[in-house]
Amino acid sequence: MLPSFAAQFAHLLPTAPTLPELDAAFATILDSAGAIYGDILPGFRAILSADEAMIAALLYDLMQQSDQLLMKFDTTLEPMNTLIKHYAIGSELS
Repeated sequence: MLPSFAAQFAHLLPTAPTLPELDAAFATILDSAGAIYGDILPGFRAILSADEAMIAALLYDLMQQSDQLLMKFDTTLEPMNTLIKHYAIGSELS
């Protein structure tokens, strides 16, 4: 278990209140990646090429997981940019 972003960067919470969202976003990203690489993509190997319904279902699952990943990546942009600005050379936030 890794310490949460909120715990590691507690001193930045007044200037970056969105840091606690990173923990939830990264957990969701990990779950989605696990579903894609652990279930969906291996599922394509297990189906027969003539099973169009199964192919469509797997493609739909892949699309849903990809959409969820994109939404969570967007959630991480603001907090990560805040951290980058804080630790950048010549930063005004330091």
